[in-house]
Amino acid sequence: MKTAENILNATMGVLIDRGRAFADYGGSTGPVCGLGALAVASGLEPDAWRYLSEDPEELWEPAEIAMVEAALCLLETVAPWLDVEDTPLDDLIAVLGDWYDRATDNEVFGALLLAGLPKVPALSLPEQTGAVHV
Repeated sequence: MKTAENILNATMGVLIDRGRAFADYGGSTGPVCGLGALAVASGLEPDAWRYLSEDPEELWEPAEIAMVEAALCLLETVAPWLDVEDTPLDDLIAVLGDWYDRATDNEVFGALLLAGLPKVPALSLPEQTGAVHV
């Protein structure tokens, strides 16, 4: 199964190869929107998002799960004020779709690059005791 990072990085290639569409997932050929590109990079059709929220998560295919995980990573990058873990799928689609439609190419590719980086655990510094040396 593809990882979220793989999908986010492949999404850039899909957008470069097929071109950007706006306010429409796109078809099996031609331009796609950001969500459509995420779907294609996951091995799905661009409109895989259309009816996904109608099925319970336990019925999702592995590629659909990976696609949503990649979208959640992107959402963390473009809307860090949201509680990503508790974001309903329809809200995820709406927020990312709205962001993508108004973002420039540079903003889209920058966000995909940043979201596609491996996650590094937070650094935990040891507590300092005693005097501070200056």
